[in-house]
Amino acid sequence: MNHQPQTPEHGDSKDDKYTWASLCHFAALMGVIWWVPVMNMWIPVGQIVGPLGVWLVKRKVDPFVDFAGRESLNFQINVTAAVLAIVLIFDNILSLISAWAIVFAAIFMVAKGGVISSRGEIYQYPLPLLSFLPRKSLMEQLKKREKTV
Repeated sequence: MNHQPQTPEHGDSKDDKYTWASLCHFAALMGVIWWVPVMNMWIPVGQIVGPLGVWLVKRKVDPFVDFAGRESLNFQINVTAAVLAIVLIFDNILSLISAWAIVFAAIFMVAKGGVISSRGEIYQYPLPLLSFLPRKSLMEQLKKREKTV
């Protein structure tokens, strides 16, 4: 029996890059379980640390993975900032309900982004408020690549 690794000779396969791109999105679900105490409240950090770790390790594999990581991080930073602002500025039950509505919507969008990326399609989160990691040139690069394929 010949046990040779099934990795391609020239870098990662398409399936690998789609898997890593989807993990950039799915890693944000770590925010559900990874929280840290800050003063008198608990703040989730996994939704940023998870995608950041995947993106830092695999961003140079392919522009598709780089774009997915940037997109996921930008979205998670925006969601975290919005939820913290709502909870810290408004101290009532309506702010908690609003914050949880945003969190559940974000979880849905993360799952959608992960599934779409695993199929090799570009996923952009809706309502990007602020872009902390530039992604426009990557988007143009990916669209050019799709036209040539």
